[in-house]
Amino acid sequence: MDVNRLEAAITPRTRAIMPCICRLARGLRSALSIGRQHQLRVIEDAAHAIGTEYKGKRIGSFGDTQVFSFIPTKT
Repeated sequence: MDVNRLEAAITPRTRAIMPCICRLARGLRSALSIGRQHQLRVIEDAAHAIGTEYKGKRIGSFGDTQVFSFIPTKT
């Protein structure tokens, strides 16, 4: 997800945004901020980030809900 293009992609039909967290939480804070500004749910795709942290908090504890995967190739 390119957070620089996120706001332009939001339409009246948008209900949620889903940033993919791949070990690096780059853009997570911006995505959360944009989600709040537009009253959208933020779903963290944390399938590739199990056990990682961002700013002292575990990935998967920032958004409204989270998605994890326990398939061995994801970790």
